[in-house]
Parts: sequence; structure tokens; C-alpha cells
Amino acid sequence: MSPAWIVPLFLLAFPLFWSAVCWLIAQMGWSRLAASYRTEAPPTGRRLVVGIAYVGVSRYSGVLSAHVEPEGLRLSVLFLFRPGHPPVLLPWDAIVDIRPRKALWKTLYVLEIGDPKLTTVTVPETVVEAIAEAAPTPLPGRSGA
Repeated sequence: MSPAWIVPLFLLAFPLFWSAVCWLIAQMGWSRLAASYRTEAPPTGRRLVVGIAYVGVSRYSGVLSAHVEPEGLRLSVLFLFRPGHPPVLLPWDAIVDIRPRKALWKTLYVLEIGDPKLTTVTVPETVVEAIAEAAPTPLPGRSGA
């Protein structure tokens, strides 16, 4: 193969490979959320900083965006990681339980989503505090927070 083909081949193959990897990661939890709670509406609520979060078993470090909106919690990922990850809006009544989980030196909170359970979303305490303030009714499981 001629060296002149290497760059165009890379420019075609890498985005396809990247998209496939992002899509596979989404299949470990995000796709179940998107099947029930996908949204196309732009974010309207307060944006929260989310350092580390998990959806199902997939870890999202620095790429997850959360917005607390009147209707619920909106989650989306950065554009480069978007394949397989459409934005979702989790209505307040979809959050069935919240429980703390120790993670080394800090506490994360596991939000159980759906009844029957679709998946879990694990977020830092700042997100749980913000949704507790915005939710129209007390969130379940907050006694451990």
C-alpha cells in the first residue's frame, strides 16, 4: 500500500472505530435510558459539574453534562462521545431509589432508574443535592444522604 493512502485511510477508519467504541460503551446502560427517556429538547435548567459518573457499568469521567430542569434530570455527553448517547431527560418519578456508595475517599450516590429497573446512574453528592432541591416531592432513599 502506498504511503499516500495512509492518511486518508486513517481519516476514514479512525472516526468509524471511535464511533463503534462509543456505541459499545452506550450498550452497557445508556441505551436502556435512551429507549425510554430520549429527548431532543435543548437544556433549560441549571447545569451541574459532574466529574465522575457511571451509567450502568460504564464510567463517564469529565464527559457527562447534567442539567436540573423542572421536569427532571437531563443527561448528555460531550459531542465527541455522542455516538450511541442521545441526550436523556429522566423524569423525577423515574428515580426510584437513591443510595450512597463509598468510592475510595468520597461518596457517590446510586440512582436506580425505572420500575422495573432499567439501569443505575451513579453521580456525585452535588448532583443529588441539586435534584433534591428541584424535585417537586422528596426523593426516595434520601435518609442515607
